[in-house]
Amino acid sequence: MIFTKPSTVHPRGTRIRRSLVHGTLLTIALGALIAALPEVAKGDDWNGYEKIDFSVGGRGALLVAPKQPAPGKHWIWRTEFFGVAPQADIALLGEEHDGKPVGGSARSNAVSDATKVDAVVTVDADKVLEKNFLGVGAQFSPYDAYKISASDFQLVCQRLDHMGLPLTRIMLMAHWYCKGLDDKGEPIYDWDTWLMQLLYKNLDWCEKNNTTVMIGEWARPPSRTGIKGLQDPRWARVVADCVEHLLDDKGYTCIKYFNMINEPQGSWSSTRGNWDLWRSVVTNLHHEFVERGLDKRIGIAVADAGKEWTFKGLDDDRVRALAGVYEEHWYLMNKSILSGGMEKETRERVAAIREKDPGKAFFLGECGLHDGLDHVRDQQKNVFNFWYGVSMTDLAIQLMRGGGAGLVVWVLDDAMHQKASRSRKPEDDPYEWRKIWGFWDIVAASRGNPEHRNLRPWFYAWSMMTRCFPAGCKTIAAAPSGLDGVRVAAAKIADGDKWHLSMAAVNNSDQERTVRLVVPAAAGQPVTLSKFEYVDKDNDNRVDSWPEVVDANGNDIYPTPTDTLTKVDLGAGLVVSLPPKSALCVTTIKEGQHLTLR
Repeated sequence: MIFTKPSTVHPRGTRIRRSLVHGTLLTIALGALIAALPEVAKGDDWNGYEKIDFSVGGRGALLVAPKQPAPGKHWIWRTEFFGVAPQADIALLGEEHDGKPVGGSARSNAVSDATKVDAVVTVDADKVLEKNFLGVGAQFSPYDAYKISASDFQLVCQRLDHMGLPLTRIMLMAHWYCKGLDDKGEPIYDWDTWLMQLLYKNLDWCEKNNTTVMIGEWARPPSRTGIKGLQDPRWARVVADCVEHLLDDKGYTCIKYFNMINEPQGSWSSTRGNWDLWRSVVTNLHHEFVERGLDKRIGIAVADAGKEWTFKGLDDDRVRALAGVYEEHWYLMNKSILSGGMEKETRERVAAIREKDPGKAFFLGECGLHDGLDHVRDQQKNVFNFWYGVSMTDLAIQLMRGGGAGLVVWVLDDAMHQKASRSRKPEDDPYEWRKIWGFWDIVAASRGNPEHRNLRPWFYAWSMMTRCFPAGCKTIAAAPSGLDGVRVAAAKIADGDKWHLSMAAVNNSDQERTVRLVVPAAAGQPVTLSKFEYVDKDNDNRVDSWPEVVDANGNDIYPTPTDTLTKVDLGAGLVVSLPPKSALCVTTIKEGQHLTLR
């Protein structure tokens, strides 16, 4: 691959004719040049390949040589802009050719048929999108809707141990711990109610496993607490007392953020969509936090709502000053994910925050799909379908590509919530009103639906994302694939002075694709990769590498890597096959391999 360095004059007219002359000279001189390599100045390597500097007719040039030249030593001449969008050049240097001339453009992600892939995606390890990725998680609510047995909760913890949960959201209510006011108007607390005991069990697991927790209050406390309305400053006081209890008395260090009122923009919320009312409530809370120094220990989330309220917060001096993090809920139609539009949405949000309130992160505190939702019972039965995991993985990848700091899906377990509805009759079985959104239903066996207790397909998809992209990793830029529905996200994970590397790819289209993943900074460092594939080629609604989720005794079978790839030089590229509606992850983490990423 030869490059002649252009002059400062626009390369048209006489410059083109001169370039053609130089090209002829290069063609004649190539054999002699290669034979005389020791006499030519060798420069630094280029993406792991030998680079040689020389001149022809006084014009500077360079030669980049493959490690294993194809028969006939074919070459490509680049006349200008060498190194700009180098995906195709890197792919061609690393390709095993059949002796035929090769072609392609260094300016496009689409490459020629000779490369045997549909696209090359280059990962730029130096371009960090989010320096402290919080993780891919799920809502981990205390089991107050259906009381579960100790053995059931132990099974939940075992499943979480496998899946990992770097980020979660946990909500409660003030009446869980505030029993009312005494004669002097002082709050009466009971920190050992059965509801608080449920909360502690969840927080104990999070503390043990270094999970970042956003905790919060669902809504206005009931009147029996003695708190009169949303703007009663005593509500902010009891919330701050609770936070101090959790941080100081219980010793939880996992709690990092506080969410005051669920979805305050909604007509269903305590605030009935009133921005000024929510602003007053959260201002009271911030005042209490500042008085106690809690504002230095826990960040207030703005605003657990949607796009409009994020921008309201950014344009409001008071709210911007109290914000610890910006957080939204996204419930989407699948077409919004298929189009790739959520990457743009994330990038827009992140850019606005970095401009108006730099240093603060953006993540999703709840997310899920609206397609097929039973709004009356709040049941999303598509969670039983394989494709749901593909689209949720796609959403995670788009958020990472846009620079978001994490996302929490709704919800871990169907048994965590039930729908309160005017359509619900007193004689109705409460179980029929459970919110079906989770990875399983832990109480299903006792309710006559034992198969619903099993792990669902998307548990595999979410597990590979939680394990491959741990909290604290740095998400890095991956070029667009140029293919509909095909997207790649990547991250580097610090380990001393070296790095682990993870990449995720999704094909949310109906056409099989083959993609080469190239990491120039990893060139010349062969590594071993664990590969996880979320694939259902036979369309039986099961993961091909995880066809059975329980053994003969009814015990969980957990998903494992589908392959171990050895001696992979990511500088040359890793070719991956992506069947229609599939996703995969590759990572060095499980294999303990490290990279020096320049």
